[in-house]
Amino acid sequence: MSTFRYVYCWLLRNQKFEYKLLKTCTNIFFLILKSMLLNGKGLPSANRMDKPAKDNILDCSEPPPMEKLNWLMHLQHIRGEIDFCKKIINLELARSDGKNEYAFFKQGSILKEEGHIQEALEIFQKCLKLNPDNAIILREMAKCLYDMRRFRLALNAYLEAESLLKNPDWKLCYFIAQCYLKLGNIEKAKEYAHKSVKMGKQEESYGLLMKILVSERDLKSAIAVSNAATECCPDSVNMLTESGLLYLKAGQSQYAFERLSQALALEPSHSKALLGIGCITMVNKYYL
Repeated sequence: MSTFRYVYCWLLRNQKFEYKLLKTCTNIFFLILKSMLLNGKGLPSANRMDKPAKDNILDCSEPPPMEKLNWLMHLQHIRGEIDFCKKIINLELARSDGKNEYAFFKQGSILKEEGHIQEALEIFQKCLKLNPDNAIILREMAKCLYDMRRFRLALNAYLEAESLLKNPDWKLCYFIAQCYLKLGNIEKAKEYAHKSVKMGKQEESYGLLMKILVSERDLKSAIAVSNAATECCPDSVNMLTESGLLYLKAGQSQYAFERLSQALALEPSHSKALLGIGCITMVNKYYL
């Protein structure tokens, strides 16, 4: 088992081998694990495993310990081997007597990806019981609650996650702003949208802040934000289009035409930009 483990890890790190070979090795690895667990044998501890000799070609420099299969769950998940990943999760949860936090987290993530939001929320709640101070789990729970349109509960979960983090990231502030906006608290939504823009300068953050300012009929501020967004994301068709439409609402057709033309230069079939250009040509009687 020890030798096979090192062979498997070496294959993972050697990219010249074909994927079929790695998949075959993975299947064999799974069968060995399953056989051990069904026979009531515990997984060998990393401390009890013999280390390969220094001149051994299979030495892969401290491979992941066998009793921790988190790395294998992650590998199969990102490779899209969902069925295999589920088997590993079930085996690891059975082996750990339901105390593997990462296995629950992966199980919840897969359920959420498959659209089973309620089931995913229940799994994340089990995960949170194992580690009540995990802000990442709280954030995933909040996403589930938001998708279920339970905005108040989602907001509470996001705020609790924020309190656990020393340095909240732009995404967390963005999600909090979204919740406040859904609950009708425009001032708080604007506050967190500003924080999100300041932290990350991401397209989503700019878009949300522009949306909030437009809802307040503050076109001047919204245009200023759109200008900052197009400087930060010059190749964003959506930002160029939204900026052009804001100029159009403000009655500044020339600036609107320039921004919408830039958007169409990047994506000629963008429907919103085409509609904006059409509106400008009709108003100004530029018939082609």
